[in-house]
Amino acid sequence: MCAGIEFAGRQILWSDDNPQLPMLRKDGSICWGAWGKAFTEARRDIPAGGWARLESIRDGKWKRYHPVAVKIPATAFMEKNAKGEAVWFPLVSGIIIQGAAIETSNEIMTA
Repeated sequence: MCAGIEFAGRQILWSDDNPQLPMLRKDGSICWGAWGKAFTEARRDIPAGGWARLESIRDGKWKRYHPVAVKIPATAFMEKNAKGEAVWFPLVSGIIIQGAAIETSNEIMTA
């Protein structure tokens, strides 16, 4: 699963304090949303983590959070290998990461 992206020359890691992901709006502008919830965060209104499997969204497991598809612009993404080492994968120009945003009581979160 994606553990980081590169956007506008900056690396954004899920492990950062309060990570925010860019989301591409229909008019081409960028807005930002919180990237999931830390496992140590005490909130109970949303699941911990920063990822949602497409199958679980399609199966309705996220229905109560009203997920909507979002496009996350990036020039690269990072995953951890079996040794826990970061491996970066550059993205071809024009490729967009598909994500999901959910609504909470006071913010929009991306996964």
